[in-house]
Amino acid sequence: MRKLLLMFRFVRPYKWRLFFFLYAAIGYSAFASLPLLLVREYLAIIIESRSGERFWTLVGLLLVSWLLSVYFFIRREIASQYLSHAVVRDATNRVMAHLLAQGLAFFDRQRTGELISRIATDSACLSRTVTIFTFFVREPLTILFVLGVLFSLNWKLTLLGLVGFPLAAWPTAVLGRKIRRASRRQLENAADRSHLMVQAFGGVRMVKGFGREAVEADKFKSANRAIFEHSMARARADASLKGIVELVNAIGMILVVIAGGLLCFSRVADFTPQDFLTFVASLALLHKPTRDLGYANSQVQEALPGAERLFQLLDVELRLPVAPDAVAVGRLSEAIRLRGVSFSYDREPVLDGVDIEIPAGRTTAIVGPSGSGKSTVVNLVARFYDPVSGSVEVDGLDLRKADPASWLAQLGLVTQEPLLFNTSIRENIRYGRLDATDAEVEEAARLACVHEEIVRLPEGYDTIVGERGSQLSGGQRQRVCLARALVRNPAVLLLDEATSSLDSASERQVQEAIEKAQAGRTTLVVAHRLSTVMNADRTYVLVGGRVEACGTHRELLEKSPTYRRLWELQQGRETESQAR
Repeated sequence: MRKLLLMFRFVRPYKWRLFFFLYAAIGYSAFASLPLLLVREYLAIIIESRSGERFWTLVGLLLVSWLLSVYFFIRREIASQYLSHAVVRDATNRVMAHLLAQGLAFFDRQRTGELISRIATDSACLSRTVTIFTFFVREPLTILFVLGVLFSLNWKLTLLGLVGFPLAAWPTAVLGRKIRRASRRQLENAADRSHLMVQAFGGVRMVKGFGREAVEADKFKSANRAIFEHSMARARADASLKGIVELVNAIGMILVVIAGGLLCFSRVADFTPQDFLTFVASLALLHKPTRDLGYANSQVQEALPGAERLFQLLDVELRLPVAPDAVAVGRLSEAIRLRGVSFSYDREPVLDGVDIEIPAGRTTAIVGPSGSGKSTVVNLVARFYDPVSGSVEVDGLDLRKADPASWLAQLGLVTQEPLLFNTSIRENIRYGRLDATDAEVEEAARLACVHEEIVRLPEGYDTIVGERGSQLSGGQRQRVCLARALVRNPAVLLLDEATSSLDSASERQVQEAIEKAQAGRTTLVVAHRLSTVMNADRTYVLVGGRVEACGTHRELLEKSPTYRRLWELQQGRETESQAR
């Protein structure tokens, strides 16, 4: 519940809307209750067969009160929905911005489908929660006005009509807890189901390639079965709670009918038939808000877990710290240095006491067997993570003391997986610098050696690339990614195995583009194929998270057993491939 109080923080900016909602709710409750007092007089006129000016005055007052109650009802509902949608909009905006500000360490531990579910599905629960909470304002107001009328008619009958409500308190609390538990489990299962869908659709080629459609469908059925079971548990508790509310109202009405009928028969005091009919009509009118209030309790217990889960995301704090006196990083002029760097992804160390120097304006390569920590070096240079020990320095400045935005602005990153968004080629390249002109986008594409192929497409730069760039070839995707990095005019180019997933022909195209892009830039290349880094100014060989050797291609063939073995293996494969 403490986290749920955040909801009211999002309501605060709309205090005038909240005030207008309260004003409309009071107006509706007052004018919806007023006819009860008028009906008593109306019945007296009818029973006594009196007509005339008083009759038409009552009819006019009834009509006016009903029209005003309808007006205030409409204003109340609009204000309620406005508050609901505004809170959800602001809360999800804040959650999304908060999550995107977290470090990669957070996303390493999360399931994409679950995050999507918690923002999409749980935000709907928050919307329902806000709407339901307005019930707890408007329905008590109606109840208070109707009770005022009832007590003015006969306070003893009123107490008799309310006798069942205290008896419902305990079962209502018990069933409310059951609804809440079942709803929480249902949301957790829905998050699991979303994760399964993201995996199945994202890896649909693998699913089909291994003929695992039935396996994935069975996983989905299992998740759906769990959701169904918890939905039915919630439905049973919800139906029981609603039944109790109906029973309480029925008990009160039966007792009042019996007692009121006896009073009328005995002609005690001045309790007339019109008084009794007015009282029964008022008690019937009380039935709806009390029933709705009971239903609202059921619904809020169902919706609360989702709202709480959404707000729990605001407690996440895994972003990299920014020093209060952070220094803006100037354009690289000397070198990037890793000094005694050790790093771990919550497991055994990936890097252990690594020293690497990346001189400005030169090309430095990192090679080594799989799992040796090559990509981790790129992640640390980009400051996606901080080292466990040691430091990463730019021109002598520890990146932990630097302004992250000023450093990222100098970097151009191309990864092994060419990630493109399902929009136009132009917008994918412009993603590197949002204010880039069309001419600058095209110049970046020329540097990446992909401009000529783009203009030959039917829609040129306006071609939609499809999901993950599926409408382009592997080489084209990678060169568009390179153009996206180059449109920033980066001082430092980070290439993380940018050609390892390509065939030989595509690799040559991308490699030519990379060599053209490297001119005048500091370049860090992580490579699997040694042939792509033969001309690097300096190459580091990583083995088991440590630097085995450093030097040029020729030097490493002589002094690095790992480099020599990798070279011989790759040369042998290329010879076999050419022979075939």
